[in-house]
Amino acid sequence: SVLNAGNSGTTLRLLAPHAAMIGGPVMLDGDGSLRKRSSSELWATIEQSGATLSIGMGEERLPALIDGPMNPTQLEAGLALDVSRSSQPVSSWILASPTVPCQTKITLEGTQVSSRHSALSLQMLSMFGGEASMEENQLVITPSPLKGLNEYTVPGDASMAAFAMLACTVSNRDIDLIGWPTQKDAIGHEILQEHAPSLGVNWNQSTLSRIEANKPVELDLKDANDLLPPLAAILGLNKGGRLKGAAHAAFKESNRLQRTADVLAQFGMTSEVNSDGLTVQGGQRPQRPDKPVETYGDHRLFMTAVLLASACGGDVVGQSLHLVADEPFIDRLIASGVGVEQITMPPIED
Repeated sequence: SVLNAGNSGTTLRLLAPHAAMIGGPVMLDGDGSLRKRSSSELWATIEQSGATLSIGMGEERLPALIDGPMNPTQLEAGLALDVSRSSQPVSSWILASPTVPCQTKITLEGTQVSSRHSALSLQMLSMFGGEASMEENQLVITPSPLKGLNEYTVPGDASMAAFAMLACTVSNRDIDLIGWPTQKDAIGHEILQEHAPSLGVNWNQSTLSRIEANKPVELDLKDANDLLPPLAAILGLNKGGRLKGAAHAAFKESNRLQRTADVLAQFGMTSEVNSDGLTVQGGQRPQRPDKPVETYGDHRLFMTAVLLASACGGDVVGQSLHLVADEPFIDRLIASGVGVEQITMPPIED
């Protein structure tokens, strides 16, 4: 049988070490977008663990056939994991630690990105009695029994607040923000609240209101690269600025650096792609696109495009992409008075 992760790279990577511990072949797959995304850093550790791996060739990075189990001797010798492009492989090994065959030391190579995501995985594992530790460039995972909890509250996804801020900006209406987490649970996305005035938003407890941005802004997205598409649009609609530290955004559902610029361009908005982010000119306004807006199978690009289109009109491709992150997104827009019609369109020609 096949375990299909759909559009979710997180799901794929969390499944992989568990699949490698099973004594037999397991096939992991995903949709067309996920098949084009690389997980080479994680696959390298799977092979180092002693499991065998067969993956797609060329642009097709999936399906992946993993044939375990892992070899304890190879695990005891240690693994090496490149962490310069994603924190997800780190989290996948952390969450696999309860059932790993033996204590394993994983050397973390490169400059770690989105480190607070993997720190959250460590915290969650500890709450359930698991054993793992991270010191400098080494992760140590130890097999251990887990304990149950009577109650666990999943924090709100702070990254979604960027779309609330964009909605506030394009509509010039107050937005009620529901479920904003504590700062420690915002895992890098607290920069939205910290820099709200420079983004043209007055953040008063749970209410967002449109104000005049006070200056151009430079934001480091090393621990918050998911914010790139909506923040780029917000910068363009305000005083402009630069988003940096997000080179790893190129390895998301799409090359999010280039594709964010492409989505803005389809609305007549200009930006410059840098090696680690985007520079966006301020004082721009979205223009109605003369053809359907391509969003490249990326839910954050889709949601950004829909909000821009709510201000100027337009057709946006990818009507169900938001379901992986914010299922009632379209319903909320309709309830607020935005006219949205979901239709089936012929394929877009290159």
